[in-house]
Amino acid sequence: MTNALQDLNAMLIMKIVLILNQLVCTIEKYEEGMAQKCKITCGLCGDSTSSTPVPASTTPSGDCKNNGKNCDQLVKYCTNAVYETILSNICKKTCRICK
Repeated sequence: MTNALQDLNAMLIMKIVLILNQLVCTIEKYEEGMAQKCKITCGLCGDSTSSTPVPASTTPSGDCKNNGKNCDQLVKYCTNAVYETILSNICKKTCRICK
């Protein structure tokens, strides 16, 4: 497995963990503790109406850079539904998310 694919799999695992944690926010037994310790994950900050942060569709050109390794090797996954959200945050320049 290439380093790029390993990085992508690690990002996917982190996204899955986030989704699972968001589900825990809705389990009555854990609601109170999650509300205290995981406000962002549970969507309890400010006027948020969604538990999942929605990334901006564009980034100011000054911030147009890749924050991950091997983005050039991952370009083919930029429009893949499984990896699109992750890569739009990690590989902004490569995936052409910037203005």
